[in-house]
Amino acid sequence: MSFVFPLKTIGRLFQICEVTMSNPIIYDKAKFHLEGNFPAELERIQAFIHTGFYLGWLCKRSLTSGEFNEDFEPEIAEFRDGTLTAPNLYRISGGVLADDMLDKLGNEFTEVYFDLSHGQFLRDYQEVFGPGLRTMYHVRDTWENFSSIEKRLDMRFNEWLNRRNT
Repeated sequence: MSFVFPLKTIGRLFQICEVTMSNPIIYDKAKFHLEGNFPAELERIQAFIHTGFYLGWLCKRSLTSGEFNEDFEPEIAEFRDGTLTAPNLYRISGGVLADDMLDKLGNEFTEVYFDLSHGQFLRDYQEVFGPGLRTMYHVRDTWENFSSIEKRLDMRFNEWLNRRNT
């Protein structure tokens, strides 16, 4: 069986595919870390901690996309209830932080702040958790640690909002 589409329809289908199949911007992937200089003595979940904390903060501040919220509604509820940690939410959601997971404001901030090469996030992470830390992967997945980085993220977000709005 074959289908014949008028030229106008084919053009429209191509436009739809082009828009819906565009590649997302990947901000981070746990896989990048696991395949890099990840310490062999650590459990794999440790590669999910830093970005997991960031994703958790985004969820708490409602900076995630409607689609992400819908796809992971039960897990986000567990995180907000304190029964699922942010790094585990990140692991369950695929261990990827991408632009399609965030709303417009979340993406604008993440593009500037979370850029792992030039942004402020890793410097803040190091400062919050101490210069004596062997590697960034040695931060433990605790609610106390999440709360510590959450305060810094709130501060940076508010600073960014103030600059953005002036």
